[in-house]
Amino acid sequence: SKLKIVDFFVAIVVFSTRFAAQLLAMKSKILRKADELFSKEGVREVSIDDICRALSISKKTFYQYFQQKEDLICDVLTMRADARAREFMRSVCGMGSIELIATSFEQLSKKRNFDAQPRDLADVEKYYPETYAKFMEKKAAVARERFIAGCDIGKAEGVIREDINSDVTLTMFFLLHQSMVDYIKGNNPFVGKKIPFKSMADAYEDIFVRTLLSEKGIKEYMEFKKSKNNS
Repeated sequence: SKLKIVDFFVAIVVFSTRFAAQLLAMKSKILRKADELFSKEGVREVSIDDICRALSISKKTFYQYFQQKEDLICDVLTMRADARAREFMRSVCGMGSIELIATSFEQLSKKRNFDAQPRDLADVEKYYPETYAKFMEKKAAVARERFIAGCDIGKAEGVIREDINSDVTLTMFFLLHQSMVDYIKGNNPFVGKKIPFKSMADAYEDIFVRTLLSEKGIKEYMEFKKSKNNS
């Protein structure tokens, strides 16, 4: 009967949904455990066998979710980046463009350098360069989307220049940032007076603000910073 056919398809949908949920749950467990072990022991030192042993699963089960260790590493890095992005978005929820930019640079100034990254991420760059490049490419694509969306919002608010080319500006900021990272690491051949990180961070903020913001935006930014410092 038609009713039995409907019940049959409903049962299939329910089973498929539960099965998919179980798959996602196991993949999440593997990712979380790998993240924990990578952070504690180092990416290179932790093997697939170590992860399987810690979770009491077989390598066959592991390979149902990840074809190789490099795929797992990339997904762990993406998971971390997504978590940091969600945390940042929660912290700036409801802010306008000016307050958002100021808050971003305030967080940057609290760091000790432009390239503060966990040891295991540095190991990925060193020992798994292709995986690192793949992750950075994905990260850059997300950053580009957010930057362009932010520019559109800022233009609507009248605080970001209407004539700004978002792609060109983002590329310029990235190259400037990377040059400063190399300088801090001692990889830049420029010879001159050693500039402390705080001074470089302040200069980077000044270049960013005066390049991106409109006259109205610069005025509001300076007023916001002044009120922030006086509070």
